[in-house]
Amino acid sequence: NGSLFVASMNGKIIAVDPTKNTVIGSPVQITYSASGGLLGCAPSSSSVSFYTTPVVQDVTVTDTQSADFPGYQMVYVGGWQNGIIYAYKFENGKWSADPEYVYPRQGSGPDKIVGNLTLANNSIYYATSDGTVYALNAADLSKEWSVKIDSKIWSAPTIDGTTLYLGCFKKNLYALNTADGSEKWHYQTAGSINSTPVVNNSTVYIGDYDRDFYAIDASSGKLIWKFPAADTASNNIPGNFFWAQPVVVNGVIYAPNLDGHVYALETATGKLVKNFSLGYSISSSPVVVGNNIVVATSVASYAESKQKVNIYIINAADNSVSLPITLPLHEAVNAPLFADGNIVYVHTYKDNLYTINTAAPQTQPTLLFDLSTLK
Repeated sequence: NGSLFVASMNGKIIAVDPTKNTVIGSPVQITYSASGGLLGCAPSSSSVSFYTTPVVQDVTVTDTQSADFPGYQMVYVGGWQNGIIYAYKFENGKWSADPEYVYPRQGSGPDKIVGNLTLANNSIYYATSDGTVYALNAADLSKEWSVKIDSKIWSAPTIDGTTLYLGCFKKNLYALNTADGSEKWHYQTAGSINSTPVVNNSTVYIGDYDRDFYAIDASSGKLIWKFPAADTASNNIPGNFFWAQPVVVNGVIYAPNLDGHVYALETATGKLVKNFSLGYSISSSPVVVGNNIVVATSVASYAESKQKVNIYIINAADNSVSLPITLPLHEAVNAPLFADGNIVYVHTYKDNLYTINTAAPQTQPTLLFDLSTLK
């Protein structure tokens, strides 16, 4: 409905009007009671950090319909520290004072939420770090089912029809029934999985920590191909984990790697089309704008003084790469990129929100907001 929703690292949910570059209403601030009060003092209150990207559902309310606004948005986020799912109503430019619904209803969840939420079939699907997969009713966050997998999970589920695909740290890609969480099949990979799967033309694509990338039949769970193949030249063997979610454009899957390369592979065969060397580590999931793949790279160092982010645009039509669009120092990008038309939004670890216009050449992004200072 023309609004951009962003969750910040300091517990805020923010609505932005992207046409005016203004904040709509006052941001929601979510806190939780941190355990461990000292010397008998009450537990302190801390801001919830969000590793999840907000997901949004339009809700039509027939008895309040008007020509200007036929309903409202329900915005869902998952708390990292407390494992709670929040649903806030956003109506006529204003947030509800309190969440409409939360899950669990009382107390905290069983563990942290690292991977993104997935909204499909009027349900919210997600996993907690302790290896539990959940399906909640999007209308009221009541639990539809949960399944415990004996493994840590940091990735997000991908829904295709009636099947949920999800990877875990114990080197398995699972296909679960969206109706009840029952297992359809699982495929064992060589390494742990943190990347979110992509499903395209009845094939599931996933990368792992063992530097392998797989194409697996979505119905049977059988391997179709694996990259690198045994005869792959040594200079094209990935040097690190596949962390970010890949994207598919025109029969080619572009798989970013923490080694700073994007491996472009034929979706049907796994044959290497091109190896794009972009220099720095890639943990942020790229976004597709037309025939362009927009990729964010960060220096592979947690030393704040060494952080540097470059944004590249790969043209899928001719495999050319743009000159880097450079963000200021002391930034890093782990969050997925997001596109609205030609505008790409970049949310940094410093909680700055930048925009890039892919239709207009530029060397620096536009700073939209410092999310940490919004009130």
